[in-house]
Amino acid sequence: MCDAVCVRRPGGMLFAKSSDRPVDEVQVLRWLGRRPPGHDPVRATHVAVPDAGAAALLGSQPLWMWGLEHGINEHGVAIGNEKVWTVDDPRAAAPALLGMDLVRLGLE
Repeated sequence: MCDAVCVRRPGGMLFAKSSDRPVDEVQVLRWLGRRPPGHDPVRATHVAVPDAGAAALLGSQPLWMWGLEHGINEHGVAIGNEKVWTVDDPRAAAPALLGMDLVRLGLE
């Protein structure tokens, strides 16, 4: 089960997150620089979305997907993925943005 905690103090903030990803799934710590808006769409894990540009960010990314498990951007925004069951059989659903794609888009 995923759990996240955020503690705000006068001197700063602590953001922590656990993950229910498979124990043998490789996740890399990625630094992604700023990106101006582009003319070509950005290819997320399963679908393409318009490129609105991006803030610089640091995040943890499973190697097989475009999205991020969690991260923080240059503006101090921190977001972590939490599992929410929305469909009974995701294999039967149409291609769409994954929760971790939304984390990355939110940080960008």
